[in-house]
Amino acid sequence: MWLMMDRIRQELENGGAVVLPTETVYGLFAKALDEKAVDCVYQLKRRPRDKAL
Repeated sequence: MWLMMDRIRQELENGGAVVLPTETVYGLFAKALDEKAVDCVYQLKRRPRDKAL
């Protein structure tokens, strides 16, 4: 469990995004103020950059 949490932390710190389950749905998590992370979310969602998240 701790290894998984450490991997998630590393991914977020390096500008990545992670998908994690909540009680009802899966959530996409990233640092909102990290431009690299925001780009990662746009790529994962295949969303044009001119559209809001």
